[in-house]
Amino acid sequence: MDDVPMNPQDGSQNLAQMMARMMTQMDDMRAEQANEREAMRVQIKALQENLASLQATPATIPQSPTLPAFPTVTVMPSSPSGQTKKKITLPDPPKFDGLRSNFRAWYLEMRNKLAVDG
Repeated sequence: MDDVPMNPQDGSQNLAQMMARMMTQMDDMRAEQANEREAMRVQIKALQENLASLQATPATIPQSPTLPAFPTVTVMPSSPSGQTKKKITLPDPPKFDGLRSNFRAWYLEMRNKLAVDG
């Protein structure tokens, strides 16, 4: 019963003070959120400018050393010895072992093999 004020006017003053503190806290939170939004806008603008500058310059995509690149298959003219050069082929992928975790890698190897070798 220590929390209950004896005078009703004291209770309304406490309530008014509590409401004023809550309003101040809400104003502070609102200002903090506005600052965060502004910082995000600045960051987004910088990223958009960076993206625009990257799109303006021709991009070179580095080749991954683990995955073979798709070689262009062309028919080579006969060499002076009269033999035609063989087209580039990828090694045969291993037989799929049935494990779900290995499927994606096997599938990509198989798809590359079919795309290059036909």
